[in-house]
Amino acid sequence: MRSAELYYVFAIALALSSCSANYDCRSKPVHDKLFSILRDNFYDVISKSDEPSLKGIATVAGLVGLVAGVAEITKQPEGIEGERVVKQLRAFPQTTRFSLNSLTEEDDHRDRKTHVCRANMHIEATIPDEFADALRQLPFLGINTKGEVAGNIDVRFTVQPDLSGKSDFVVRATWEGR
Repeated sequence: MRSAELYYVFAIALALSSCSANYDCRSKPVHDKLFSILRDNFYDVISKSDEPSLKGIATVAGLVGLVAGVAEITKQPEGIEGERVVKQLRAFPQTTRFSLNSLTEEDDHRDRKTHVCRANMHIEATIPDEFADALRQLPFLGINTKGEVAGNIDVRFTVQPDLSGKSDFVVRATWEGR
């Protein structure tokens, strides 16, 4: 009788353990976290893109941000409106759309439940109107009439359980240019 109860407890524990979330490179929650990481590091990500227009936008955004920051610090009334420009630069990454061109799992550490993956990502962004008009005057940037730019980037990322217990899994990403 006692062994039958232990058998049922073991069977239930085994069934519950197989129901636990198994996150790998292809799951939507992993993609959502990856896209969030890319947005949080947007200007660094687009500077590593294979598209000259995205590299140019990152450079221009860095310069405009620097000028806006200096204007804010010095509080020059005749200078540019630093606060408004910085606000536009911060909002720009939120309009970005990411999609996967390809996804491969490079290494699988099943013993540690860690997945190492590589993705080729497509990035599309709409430049704020305030900047788009001025930047369209620079033909080497390749900004279309709608103020949109696009390019691709290679991203390497790992997915593993969160040992801190704050969430189910952790995604760590690095990106590189071509």
